Amino acid sequence: MTMTYDKHVWAKSNPYCTLSQHMIAVGACTETYLSAKSSAAILRRLGDWLGMVEEDAVKCVAYAFALHDIGKAHPFFQYRREGVYDALKGMGFDDTRSGGNPTFRHEAYGASAIKTVWDKMEASFPGEAQDLFAAVIRLHHQGKALGTSTNPAPMWMEIQKDLEQRIRTLFRVDGVSPPSVSNADALGVLLTALLVLCDWVASSEAFGICESGDDNSCHEWARKRAQNTLEHFGLIHDTVTAFPDETDFCEFWKAIPRSGMRPLQRTCEITGDTPAALTIIEAPPGEGKTEAALYLAGRLCAQRGLHGIYMALPTAATSNQMVERVSAMLESHGIGKARLLHGTAWMLDDVSTPPSELNVEDAQQASDWLRPLRRGMLSENAVGTVDQAMASVLLIKYGMLRLAGLAEKVLIIDEIHAYDAYMSRIIARLLDWCKVLEIPVILLSATLQQSQKDKYIACYTGKGESRKEGAYPLITRVDADGNESCYPVGGAYIHTQFQFVSCQILGDVGAVADLAQEKTRDGGCLCVMLNTVARAQAVYSELRQRGEENVMLFHARFRMYRRAEIERACLKAFGKSEQRPRRMILVCTQVVEQSLDVDFDGMITEIAPVDLLIQRAGRVHRHAGVCRPANLREREIVVLVPKPGATEELDKRYGSFGAIYAPCVLNSTERWLGEGKTVRVPEDVRGCVERVYQHMDEQIEAFVKKQAEDESKETAAEGCIYPVPYDDEFFGEMESEGQKLNMEDSESFEDQLRRNGARTRDGEDSVCIAFLPKDYQPKATTTKAQAKELMQYGCNVRLTNGLRCDMMETKSIITIKIARPESDGSYLLGDQQFYMDDEMGLRKE
Repeated sequence: MTMTYDKHVWAKSNPYCTLSQHMIAVGACTETYLSAKSSAAILRRLGDWLGMVEEDAVKCVAYAFALHDIGKAHPFFQYRREGVYDALKGMGFDDTRSGGNPTFRHEAYGASAIKTVWDKMEASFPGEAQDLFAAVIRLHHQGKALGTSTNPAPMWMEIQKDLEQRIRTLFRVDGVSPPSVSNADALGVLLTALLVLCDWVASSEAFGICESGDDNSCHEWARKRAQNTLEHFGLIHDTVTAFPDETDFCEFWKAIPRSGMRPLQRTCEITGDTPAALTIIEAPPGEGKTEAALYLAGRLCAQRGLHGIYMALPTAATSNQMVERVSAMLESHGIGKARLLHGTAWMLDDVSTPPSELNVEDAQQASDWLRPLRRGMLSENAVGTVDQAMASVLLIKYGMLRLAGLAEKVLIIDEIHAYDAYMSRIIARLLDWCKVLEIPVILLSATLQQSQKDKYIACYTGKGESRKEGAYPLITRVDADGNESCYPVGGAYIHTQFQFVSCQILGDVGAVADLAQEKTRDGGCLCVMLNTVARAQAVYSELRQRGEENVMLFHARFRMYRRAEIERACLKAFGKSEQRPRRMILVCTQVVEQSLDVDFDGMITEIAPVDLLIQRAGRVHRHAGVCRPANLREREIVVLVPKPGATEELDKRYGSFGAIYAPCVLNSTERWLGEGKTVRVPEDVRGCVERVYQHMDEQIEAFVKKQAEDESKETAAEGCIYPVPYDDEFFGEMESEGQKLNMEDSESFEDQLRRNGARTRDGEDSVCIAFLPKDYQPKATTTKAQAKELMQYGCNVRLTNGLRCDMMETKSIITIKIARPESDGSYLLGDQQFYMDDEMGLRKE
C-alpha cells in the first residue's frame, strides 16, 4: 500500500514534499533537537514529566511529533492540489470525490484522527497522554478555526493507520515504557512550542527535500539535515551552557579583585551553592546588584544545566546600555555577545530568513521567529525589555515559544519595584509559569515594597505573606519546595545619606529655572527631573531664553536617532568618563531614573513616590573620585512640592502627573517629607518606603480610589494572560482555551497585541510615528536598510483625544505610522498641531 499512495499524498507544495517525508523530517528534527547538549535541561524536564528515561522520552516525543500532520491524510486537504484525485483513482482507490475544502483545518482533524488510532493502543499510549499529545497537535497552527470534520472514506483511514505504523517502526517506540503525565500545563506548553519549532525548521529551504522514497533512507538523510539546519539557525549547540560556570566571584568578574568585592557580592558567593527557584536582591544603587545577579545566574545555569540568561529591564534605553555590560563579561570568558531584544532591536538584526524560504503555512511568523533576533529568546544569552518576557504569558499566537526559550535560561528582572498593578499582575503570572517550568528567577530592586514582595513570593510558597525581615540590604531565596530563606548582607559598600529638602514651587517654571541656575553658580552637574515631557520642555525653554548655554534636554519624545545621540551625550558627560563638563544642567524626565549609570552633583526633582525619590537620589554622587563644587558637596535632593495654599483636593493638587502616580501615594510622600528629611543609606531605606505606603490610607477617599483602580488594572491584565498552571490537565486540551491563542505575534508585536486587546503595559495606546523631514519621500516597498532609515525618524506618541495619522506598511519589515510636515513645518495628528525638532523633540504649541 505504501508504494501505491505515498508519492501522491502530499504535505507541502512549492517545493513539493510528500506527507510521509515531512512527517519523518519533523520527527528527525525533534530527535536531533532533544539529543543536543544544549537541550539537556529541556530533555530532563520532559523525561521527568512523562515518567520516562530520557532516551525513551526522545523516541516518544519524536514519534508523536512526526504524526503532527496525519490530519492531512484527508480528501478535504489532499484534493486542494490538482491531480491528486485522478492519480489515486487511477491506482484503484475507491473514493467519492468531496473536493478540497479551504476551511478544513488539518490540525483539528488530525488531533481526533490520531486519538482514534491511539485508542487501540491504550497499553502503550495511555489516555491522559493521548489527550495531551492530541491537544499539542491541534495547537501547532495557533489562532486558526479549530473545528473538526467527519471521518473520510475507509481508504483514508487505512492511509492514516499505515502512516502511524511506519512512523512507530521508524522511531522505535515499540517496547518503550508508556508515558504518563505530570505537571500537565508545563508539559503541554513546552511540547507545543517544540512541535511548532521543529515543524518550521523541517519546512525551511535550508532543510531541503529528500529524494529517496525509502523510509529508512529518508530518516537517515533527515537526521543529517536536522543537525545541519538546527545548527544553521543557532538552535542547538555542542555545550550544555553558554554562560560562564565559575564558583569564584572574581573569576566570573575578572575585572573585580577580591579586595574590591562589595558585601552584597560576598554574600551571593556564600549563598550561591544552594539552588533557588526565586531570588530577590534588595540593595541600594551602587552595591553591585547587576554583577551579583549575573554571578548567581551563572551558578544556577551550572546547577540546573541551563543554557544562558535573559535579563529584562524597564526600557529599551536601559537595555541598550546593559547589553554592552553583559556582552563585555561574556567576551571575557570567550563566549560571545548577548542578543538585544526589544521592540526596535530588529534594526540590529542583519541576517534573517525570508518567508520565501519557508515551505510552511505560517511562513511570516516562522520567518520572524527564525531570525537571529527572535532566536535570542530561544537559544542565546539575551538582554531586553521586560515586555519581551511578560509576553511569554500573554495569549499571543506562538507565544509559547517565548516560554520555551525562557525554559533554557535564568530570568533576571531588574527594577522590579517600578511596575504598576497591571504589569505586576502579568509578572506574577509569569512567575507562576516559571515555577512549574523550573525557570530560576532573580528579581532586583533598590526599593521594593513589602506588599509587592509578598505577591511575588506567594507564587512560590502559596502563602499570602512572606517573612518580614527588617535587614537591608537583603537576599531572599525560595527553593523549589516553597521554603523561604533570608540572608541579611553584612554591611554595605556605600554608607551615605541624602538630604531631601522640600521646595514649594511645584509648577512654577521660572522659579525652577532660578533654582537650577543658583545651584550651579559655582559649577557642577545638576539634574532637573520633571515628571512630564511638557514640564521638562518648559523648564528647558525658560533656561534657553535666559541665555543659558550649559543645558541639555533629555526625554522620550525625540526622534529615535536624536534620542540615541542624547543618550550617548549624557553617558559621556555624566558617566564614568574623563569628559565631565565643569558646569551643566540636564533637564530630563524619568528616562534617567532607572538603570542608567550616570552621576550628578545635585538634583532637583518634582515630587514622586518615596521609593522613586530614593531611586532618583541614587544618581547623585554615584561615582567615587569626582571633584564636586563647594556648594554641591552635600548629597542634596530638592523636592518640588505644591505651593502654599494649593488645593487639598488630591485629584487636583499634583496637576497632570496625578495621572502618572497615585495622588494618595504622592500625598503620603509629601507628608513624610515635611520640610525635609535625612535618609541614611542603607539604614533608613526600607523604613522610609514602608512608612509611606503603610500610611497612604490616611487619605481614605483617594486610597479607596487607588485600590479600585489597581483592581481594575489587575482584572484587565487577567483577561489577556494564560490561566494559572495546573498539574492535572493541559489547558490546551479545552478547545475554548486553545481558541484564545489567536493574537498575532510579529516583530512589532506591541502593535499586534494592542489591536487584539492585549498589551504588556496599561494606559493609553502608544504607537511609533515617523515624523518625516520636509523633503523625505518613503517608498511603498522598502529594503531593510530603507526601513532602518525610516525608523530613525520614529517617536512614540500616545494616540488619545482624537489624535491620528496615516498608516503605511513596509512589506513584512515594519508597520509604522507616518506623519508628514505641513507647509509651515508642523505636523497634524487629527485636528491637533505639533512640532518636532532636534532641540525640543515633539511638542504641542
